Amino acid sequence: MRLLEQMIRSVTVKPAAAAAAYQQDDRLYRFDDSRAFEIRTALQPLTEKPDAAVYGETPTARLLMLYDGGETLDEGMGVCVETDASTACDYRISEMPRRYHSHKECTLAFIPPKLRG
Repeated sequence: MRLLEQMIRSVTVKPAAAAAAYQQDDRLYRFDDSRAFEIRTALQPLTEKPDAAVYGETPTARLLMLYDGGETLDEGMGVCVETDASTACDYRISEMPRRYHSHKECTLAFIPPKLRG
């Protein structure tokens, strides 16, 4: 499967940061800014607006990310979709990436602003 060029956009991916001692006021999701890299990917919504509203989630609570590059993606990595690469990630890879002959497929979960670190 080839990804359509008009659907492709650049996003920044950051590996999960090393675990530290948990503090009461800590953010839940922390990512390593020094090892961040940029990939070209196609993003598609997985969560419909009515379903998200029923559960109190944002309309883009889950995204499907299609990627055909060579970098390794792992569960738990952060992805900057709507935010700048210098700020905290707004999505994370929530399921193990599925690999096909032509591309990789990941499910992204939205990180609420109060949990970003």
